[in-house]
Amino acid sequence: MPENTPRRHGSGALVWGIILLFVGVLLLLQTLNVLPWNLWDTLWRFWPALIIIIGLGILLRNAHAWLVVIIVIVILGACLGTAIWQHGTTEISSGLTMKSYSQPAGNLQTAQVEIDFNAGKLTMENLPLTFANLVEANTEITNDVSSLQADFRQQGTTAILSLDSVNQQYWPSHGITWDVKLTPKIPIDFNITTSASTLKFDLSNLNLSSFSMDINAGSRDLKMPSPNGTMKATIKANAASVDITIPYNAAARIQATSNVATLNVNSRFIKSGNDYVTGNYDTATNRIELTINTNVGTVSIK
Repeated sequence: MPENTPRRHGSGALVWGIILLFVGVLLLLQTLNVLPWNLWDTLWRFWPALIIIIGLGILLRNAHAWLVVIIVIVILGACLGTAIWQHGTTEISSGLTMKSYSQPAGNLQTAQVEIDFNAGKLTMENLPLTFANLVEANTEITNDVSSLQADFRQQGTTAILSLDSVNQQYWPSHGITWDVKLTPKIPIDFNITTSASTLKFDLSNLNLSSFSMDINAGSRDLKMPSPNGTMKATIKANAASVDITIPYNAAARIQATSNVATLNVNSRFIKSGNDYVTGNYDTATNRIELTINTNVGTVSIK
């Protein structure tokens, strides 16, 4: 009995020491960007391994301490290896967090696309006409849990697509990066909400039937498309810097209200009351109706 007591306490201390060492090494590798922070999303599912390790520690309390050490290291190593493998081969499917996403256009004739994006950099442009997809999106994983969540629904020949940022951080955010491309083949109602982000949108070749943007902090570079019919666009900006480019030959009317903000409008837009209009607006059949409401920031239109 006197010989077993020290061994029992020694084995228990070794088990917890190895677990702490394992967590410490893992955090160090993540801090050095060797392993991604969002690996915890996969690794936490292996928590039952701790119960197995504790149970083995009890069963093997009379065994040699180094045998317990080897078994614990093997179990933890297997869990980490499997977690890394599963993390790198996550299937891409609608409604699940992912690194990339694509959706075929099929027989779609119209689409509604909604994006909710926070804390990072988002670029958007059109897909080539030869591509058969409605959307292709990719997200760059940084030091945080940063990915993309998609929800796609189809009603007849109309699609409703939502893209949301998933950033469930354990440590302060360094932001995420998205690259989104939409088809120019069909009319799209496009709505986006962003916070603390940098946007670069080249929508010049897209077929937008309507466009709305709700911006909270950050900078935005937006190239509007040439309208097909009347395209209504709404931009709400709070503490943001927004640069808007409207195609030179496009007919447009801009209704702008600002509160403690700077509004810069190119001279080709003629001021008429509270509006700014192009000379060909009244006679054009294809035109842009842009409404801007900005609070504390800068909006430039050219």
